[in-house]
Amino acid sequence: MRQKVVDHYHYGVSQGRSHVYTLNGPDGETLLLPEAIPHPEHWGPVIQDAVTEAQLPIALAAVRRGETVSFGDISVSRDAVTAYGRSITWDQMEQVSVEAGTLSLNVAGKWLPPARTKVSHIPNFFVFHALAEHLRASA
Repeated sequence: MRQKVVDHYHYGVSQGRSHVYTLNGPDGETLLLPEAIPHPEHWGPVIQDAVTEAQLPIALAAVRRGETVSFGDISVSRDAVTAYGRSITWDQMEQVSVEAGTLSLNVAGKWLPPARTKVSHIPNFFVFHALAEHLRASA
């Protein structure tokens, strides 16, 4: 699942928020949930929670077996998170955060954006975030 939630402004005045969710099935089929569906702010988080609940245990089990789990350009192993050739070990990681729609990692008191990766470009971001927080806290 990918999500893109954007606040729109015109000369500093809010013009509303748009929500676009892209779901990918196990068979690779893609379903785009358009803005035309009423109340995406309500059903979007429900879908995110369900995807995370279903996929987090699978991802965690894979990491515990020594496998690497990929989330687009970011990969997670039992030892580190790697993005664009740069690895950060879990014991170095202080916090995983999102600022203005961009993933940032706090390492030794410094925020390191993994090549300014937008949350909307990270498949199953909420699975990634929950997995990363679990591994960081366990280090």
